[in-house]
Amino acid sequence: MAALRGSTSSDGLSGSPSSDAIGVSSDGPQEPEWCRRYHQSQLCNENVARLTQLMQAKDHGGHQLTAKGYAAPYWLQCWMVFERTATSYWRNIPFQMTRAFVLTFLGVIYGLLYFQINTDDVGGVSSKVAVVQTIAGFGGVINTATALPVIMKERAVFYREKIAGMYGSQAYAWSLLLIEIPYIFLFVMLFGTPFYFLVGFENDASLFFKFIFGAYLAAHAFNAFGHFLSAAMPNLIVASILQGMFFNNMFLFGGLVIPGPAIPAGWRWFYSIDPLRHALEAMSMPQFYCDYPSCPPAGTGPCPCPSITAFQGGAPVQVYSAQYVSGYYGFGLNDYWNHVGWLFLIIGVLRSLAFLLTSKVAHIKR
Repeated sequence: MAALRGSTSSDGLSGSPSSDAIGVSSDGPQEPEWCRRYHQSQLCNENVARLTQLMQAKDHGGHQLTAKGYAAPYWLQCWMVFERTATSYWRNIPFQMTRAFVLTFLGVIYGLLYFQINTDDVGGVSSKVAVVQTIAGFGGVINTATALPVIMKERAVFYREKIAGMYGSQAYAWSLLLIEIPYIFLFVMLFGTPFYFLVGFENDASLFFKFIFGAYLAAHAFNAFGHFLSAAMPNLIVASILQGMFFNNMFLFGGLVIPGPAIPAGWRWFYSIDPLRHALEAMSMPQFYCDYPSCPPAGTGPCPCPSITAFQGGAPVQVYSAQYVSGYYGFGLNDYWNHVGWLFLIIGVLRSLAFLLTSKVAHIKR
């Protein structure tokens, strides 16, 4: 390009390409001399040939553009984005250690506060149900609240790379879903295991894994709700406000503060879709399960089911623990897998909405 710079006035140029460009903007739309010389030069021909070569796919390098204009097939996009997301999660020590420490701390603290609860009376039975909702709810809140800032921060990178045509929205959404699966399981085990045995739940392997599975699905549902908010809301402030509003209703209509049978008819729709309600029943009811319908009334004959003294109409009556929980809180006796199905449905709906919003909504500010 040295021969095209036109540093002297005798070669027909005004002094430099930049000054010629300024002249074009001031004198009108005329092509400067250096531009004409470049188009007629061998360098221009070589550059055009090289660009044409790079734009064409070759057998030994590059990828044929897909129907949607990407340079990599869909499965490769998903794999590469997942690999990048996994590396980002692994290296984000403050994010992961905060979740691990807080959840483990909550599990131990609540386990010690409710250490070996005695369920021989109404207070003990109610306390065991209450602590299950507390640990499920706060575990879900921690998983959501810590994920929101991280996803919001990475959203700008996603927008830039999506606009550049590096990968599609679905690859990014899949990576966020898949990377959370092992981490949520790890954190649920960290806080669920000490909590379960400190509180004094049943020493039965099947009941333990039912409890852990319910807690895992609850945490996953809350995490999916956080991903939905991160895709739907324009910024972290709005997402955090809405998150707090929904959490308040989830706890209020979760089946503990207001027992299921006492919830007003106008709010039963929210009670039906509340993930905390389904987690509470799935995690707590197996601990009280007993086939009391096949037994005589409590206190009137032999039965392996534990019983407590409750009050009905101000008078003390003897009832089975499972009977009390089922009647007062509205829990089904054999509805564990029903509530597991509800949790899967809630997770699926929230993830689908997050996928759709990630593809269709872009909160880009210039």
